[in-house]
Amino acid sequence: MKAMHRAQKSIGFYATASYVDRLLGWMKVLFESLTWAFERSFQKNDAMRARGYHLKGKTVFQLYRFHVRDGVVIGMTVACIGLFCSQYAGTAFDYFPETKDVHLSAIAGWSVAICGLLPIAIDVKERWKWHYYNSKM
Repeated sequence: MKAMHRAQKSIGFYATASYVDRLLGWMKVLFESLTWAFERSFQKNDAMRARGYHLKGKTVFQLYRFHVRDGVVIGMTVACIGLFCSQYAGTAFDYFPETKDVHLSAIAGWSVAICGLLPIAIDVKERWKWHYYNSKM
Protein backbone atom coordinates (compact mmCIF):
# COMPACT_ATOMS: atom_id res chain seq x y z
CA MET A 1 0.00 0.00 0.00
CA LYS A 2 2.88 2.35 0.79
CA ALA A 3 4.43 1.74 -2.61
CA MET A 4 1.09 2.42 -4.34
CA HIS A 5 0.61 5.59 -2.30
CA ARG A 6 4.14 6.81 -3.10
CA ALA A 7 3.58 6.12 -6.80
CA GLN A 8 0.34 8.08 -6.84
CA LYS A 9 1.94 10.90 -4.88
CA SER A 10 4.88 11.04 -7.28
CA ILE A 11 2.58 11.56 -10.28
CA GLY A 12 0.90 14.52 -8.61
CA PHE A 13 -2.00 13.15 -6.57
CA TYR A 14 -2.50 14.43 -3.02
CA ALA A 15 -0.37 17.52 -3.58
CA THR A 16 -1.99 19.46 -0.74
CA ALA A 17 -1.03 18.95 2.88
CA SER A 18 -4.56 18.83 4.28
CA TYR A 19 -5.56 15.95 6.55
CA VAL A 20 -8.74 15.32 4.59
CA ASP A 21 -6.78 14.96 1.34
CA ARG A 22 -4.32 12.54 3.00
CA LEU A 23 -7.15 10.50 4.54
CA LEU A 24 -8.99 10.28 1.23
CA GLY A 25 -5.76 9.26 -0.48
CA TRP A 26 -5.09 6.46 1.99
CA MET A 27 -8.70 5.28 1.76
CA LYS A 28 -8.46 5.19 -2.02
CA VAL A 29 -5.22 3.20 -1.85
CA LEU A 30 -6.75 0.80 0.70
CA PHE A 31 -9.80 0.27 -1.50
CA GLU A 32 -7.65 -0.33 -4.60
CA SER A 33 -5.41 -2.78 -2.71
CA LEU A 34 -8.32 -4.78 -1.35
CA THR A 35 -10.05 -4.81 -4.74
CA TRP A 36 -6.85 -5.99 -6.41
CA ALA A 37 -6.31 -8.73 -3.80
CA PHE A 38 -9.88 -10.05 -4.15
CA GLU A 39 -9.68 -9.96 -7.93
CA ARG A 40 -6.41 -11.90 -7.92
CA SER A 41 -7.77 -14.52 -5.53
CA PHE A 42 -10.86 -15.08 -7.67
CA GLN A 43 -8.77 -15.30 -10.84
CA LYS A 44 -6.51 -17.88 -9.24
CA ASN A 45 -9.50 -19.88 -8.03
CA ASP A 46 -11.06 -19.83 -11.51
CA ALA A 47 -7.78 -20.86 -13.14
CA MET A 48 -7.28 -23.74 -10.72
CA ARG A 49 -10.83 -24.98 -11.24
CA ALA A 50 -10.35 -24.78 -15.02
CA ARG A 51 -7.32 -27.06 -14.68
CA GLY A 52 -9.31 -29.62 -12.73
CA TYR A 53 -7.94 -29.07 -9.22
CA HIS A 54 -11.41 -29.53 -7.73
CA LEU A 55 -11.87 -33.05 -9.09
CA LYS A 56 -11.76 -36.03 -6.74
CA GLY A 57 -8.85 -38.40 -7.13
CA LYS A 58 -6.60 -35.88 -8.85
CA THR A 59 -2.99 -36.59 -7.97
CA VAL A 60 -0.10 -34.18 -7.86
CA PHE A 61 2.42 -34.43 -10.70
CA GLN A 62 5.97 -34.83 -9.50
CA LEU A 63 8.77 -34.72 -12.00
CA TYR A 64 11.44 -36.25 -9.77
CA ARG A 65 11.74 -39.96 -9.08
CA PHE A 66 14.69 -41.66 -7.46
CA HIS A 67 16.45 -43.87 -10.01
CA VAL A 68 19.36 -46.30 -9.79
CA ARG A 69 21.71 -43.74 -11.33
CA ASP A 70 20.90 -41.34 -8.49
CA GLY A 71 21.92 -44.02 -6.00
CA VAL A 72 25.14 -44.62 -7.96
CA VAL A 73 26.05 -40.92 -7.82
CA ILE A 74 25.29 -40.72 -4.11
CA GLY A 75 27.30 -43.90 -3.50
CA MET A 76 30.28 -42.57 -5.45
CA THR A 77 30.17 -39.27 -3.56
CA VAL A 78 30.00 -41.03 -0.18
CA ALA A 79 32.84 -43.36 -1.20
CA CYS A 80 35.03 -40.43 -2.28
CA ILE A 81 34.35 -38.57 0.96
CA GLY A 82 35.04 -41.74 2.94
CA LEU A 83 38.35 -42.32 1.15
CA PHE A 84 39.38 -38.73 1.71
CA CYS A 85 38.49 -38.87 5.41
CA SER A 86 40.38 -42.15 5.82
CA GLN A 87 43.47 -40.38 4.49
CA TYR A 88 42.85 -37.30 6.66
CA ALA A 89 45.98 -37.77 8.75
CA GLY A 90 48.07 -37.40 5.59
CA THR A 91 46.09 -34.44 4.33
CA ALA A 92 45.61 -32.45 7.55
CA PHE A 93 46.42 -28.77 7.48
CA ASP A 94 46.80 -25.93 9.95
CA TYR A 95 44.66 -22.84 10.03
CA PHE A 96 47.80 -20.68 9.71
CA PRO A 97 49.96 -23.03 7.68
CA GLU A 98 53.67 -22.73 7.26
CA THR A 99 55.00 -22.46 3.76
CA LYS A 100 56.04 -26.00 3.02
CA ASP A 101 55.19 -28.70 0.52
CA VAL A 102 51.69 -30.08 0.62
CA HIS A 103 51.76 -33.85 0.91
CA LEU A 104 48.54 -35.28 -0.44
CA SER A 105 48.25 -39.03 -0.74
CA ALA A 106 47.30 -40.45 -4.12
CA ILE A 107 44.05 -41.90 -2.76
CA ALA A 108 43.01 -38.58 -1.25
CA GLY A 109 43.92 -36.72 -4.42
CA TRP A 110 41.95 -39.07 -6.65
CA SER A 111 38.94 -39.01 -4.33
CA VAL A 112 38.89 -35.19 -4.37
CA ALA A 113 39.31 -35.16 -8.17
CA ILE A 114 36.51 -37.69 -8.73
CA CYS A 115 34.18 -35.97 -6.29
CA GLY A 116 34.89 -32.60 -7.92
CA LEU A 117 34.68 -33.76 -11.53
CA LEU A 118 31.62 -35.99 -11.14
CA PRO A 119 29.05 -33.17 -11.58
CA ILE A 120 30.96 -31.82 -14.58
CA ALA A 121 31.07 -35.26 -16.21
CA ILE A 122 27.33 -35.76 -15.67
CA ASP A 123 26.59 -32.32 -17.14
CA VAL A 124 28.77 -32.94 -20.21
CA LYS A 125 27.12 -36.34 -20.76
CA GLU A 126 23.64 -34.80 -20.56
CA ARG A 127 24.60 -31.99 -22.94
CA TRP A 128 25.91 -34.53 -25.48
CA LYS A 129 22.73 -36.57 -25.11
CA TRP A 130 20.55 -33.47 -25.56
CA HIS A 131 22.53 -32.43 -28.64
CA TYR A 132 22.19 -35.92 -30.12
CA TYR A 133 18.45 -36.05 -29.51
CA ASN A 134 18.01 -32.49 -30.74
CA SER A 135 19.89 -33.17 -34.01
CA LYS A 136 17.70 -36.21 -34.78
CA MET A 137 14.44 -34.25 -34.71
